[in-house]
Amino acid sequence: MGKLGAMHNSMKHHVGASLGAYVSVLHHQPTRYADWESASLLGETERQYARSLSSTAAKCRFTQSHSCLKQLLADATETSPQEWQLVKDARGCWKCAQSNTLPKMYFSLSHSHQVTAIALSREAPIGIDIELQAHKIYPEQVAAAFHVNELKSLSKFSVIDQPTQTLKLWTAKEAYTKLTGLGPFLEPSTFEISVDPLRIKIPSSQNKIGFDSTELFLNGHSYRLTVAATKSKMRGDYV
Repeated sequence: MGKLGAMHNSMKHHVGASLGAYVSVLHHQPTRYADWESASLLGETERQYARSLSSTAAKCRFTQSHSCLKQLLADATETSPQEWQLVKDARGCWKCAQSNTLPKMYFSLSHSHQVTAIALSREAPIGIDIELQAHKIYPEQVAAAFHVNELKSLSKFSVIDQPTQTLKLWTAKEAYTKLTGLGPFLEPSTFEISVDPLRIKIPSSQNKIGFDSTELFLNGHSYRLTVAATKSKMRGDYV
């Protein structure tokens, strides 16, 4: 990973490998934003966006995660991080700028407290979501985010297992909306994902989308991490 990876305390994870994905989890280091602004690999568009963020913590998180992302892109393609430029698409999502010299790469980012999860793919759009498992969340507490059939499925689990399955499904739905590129424009209750195993129930997509989900323990905290990717590009089995 080199110096930048060490500065970020970035860790590789096997989750998503069966999807043809490269996943890394970054634990943000407390530091002054001014230090990261001067040392980061961000382009001017990214710097302007970082400056517009309201809090120092948000500025640091953005600059650290985007700097780490560019290092990961470089590591995956044997290029230099300075070659990679990130721009916003029509929906306001960050993506790799078109290039005649760099390979096509897809990425997805997710933030939870002091942690950022980054997923890369050479093959197709990808989505990732990470959530801190700090409190037990039951289906009825977040019912508006789930399809009626998903709520029925979750109700079949024991009271002990419901919080784990609820967060697993929540992260799968978040990852799927990122994969589609629709993000907040796609109402989560309008589509269905089966809980066990995770599988999209949209007829036109159910044979094309796969999921990989795991529980991570980082710095004394438990997180749920889920990746969504195009099934036809997957290698091996999926959860």
